[in-house]
Amino acid sequence: MMAAIEQVDRCIPSLPERPLAAFADAVYNMGPTIACNTKQSTAARHLKAGNIIAACNQLPRWNKSKIAGGYVELPGLTNRLEAERQLCLS
Repeated sequence: MMAAIEQVDRCIPSLPERPLAAFADAVYNMGPTIACNTKQSTAARHLKAGNIIAACNQLPRWNKSKIAGGYVELPGLTNRLEAERQLCLS
């Protein structure tokens, strides 16, 4: 988890504590693209632009996993990402 926190902090220095925690959890579970890759992630673009609220609201969009060649929404992932969004916005 510390590696995920450090990764987010390298991409977006000085992020407030709760958004840092939310995005670090997302990075820990899904990889750094969500917070760091501005070409593939709207959340990363918002973070880089300093629009934390918009970035937090992007978290629930990452609730799909590739299964049998297609992307499928996973209820557990949906719930976890909504909890991360709430933490991020609090």
